Amino acid sequence: MALAWGFTRTELINAVVTGLIGDGGLTAAGVRIYKGRTSAMSPSAGDVFPAILVWSGQSSDQNILDACTTPAEYEKTWSFTTDLRVVLGASSEDSDLDEALDVLEEQVRAVIMGDAVSVGGSPWSSNLDQFEQIAGVSAFYDDHVNGSDGKATRAALTFTCTSMIKYG
Repeated sequence: MALAWGFTRTELINAVVTGLIGDGGLTAAGVRIYKGRTSAMSPSAGDVFPAILVWSGQSSDQNILDACTTPAEYEKTWSFTTDLRVVLGASSEDSDLDEALDVLEEQVRAVIMGDAVSVGGSPWSSNLDQFEQIAGVSAFYDDHVNGSDGKATRAALTFTCTSMIKYG
């Protein structure tokens, strides 16, 4: 069964990654924005920070028409997470780590929630057929960690968005 209109989970995540990368400088992470990365990230492995990982989450469909008499049209609710990672040198202050994470978080929010524009001056969601809005965002903040690679912290921003979708 094909989509008559709407977008897929993969298209959503690709749009988020492309939008955050923009022209290479919309966030402090630059082009270090990854979709579905399965290997661990570490400065000792050559990874550069800050970096952002984008993960897909849950979705749900709600029928908006009487499915017995019309094609199946739905309002779909999606979620995706931007996992923000910051690592600074061991001699840095905790306040520097906090500030770097706060700056990165606000840059991501500006792109996803619409204050900043992505490639070519368009919002990140402009190529998603029937995209409606960002409906909400929740944040989880991790503790600071001191390790052999320096001081690290992270935040996970989970965005909820809505769209219209038609199957068949």
